[in-house]
Amino acid sequence: MHYRNESWRDPFPNPVAGCSGMTPCPLAVFTQLVRDVVPDDREAECGFRTRLSSTSVITALAVTVGLLGVALLFSILVNINRRRAHYSREV
Repeated sequence: MHYRNESWRDPFPNPVAGCSGMTPCPLAVFTQLVRDVVPDDREAECGFRTRLSSTSVITALAVTVGLLGVALLFSILVNINRRRAHYSREV
């Protein structure tokens, strides 16, 4: 395993304890070594909710489309009123 601290320098070798100096450490051995420290359910242990429910996504999209529709309608009405102000009623 290697550790890169800066992108313009070569990575530093970082030997894995328990890998018996094998370079590179085989994936099967590495997963056995870190099994005790990797959480089984990351979302539950860390308290993060990474997935959005479909209901919240649909609600957010509906609100966004509604607000954009109201803004578009408002800008159309403002433009119509501005054009009417420029027209002369005299023939």
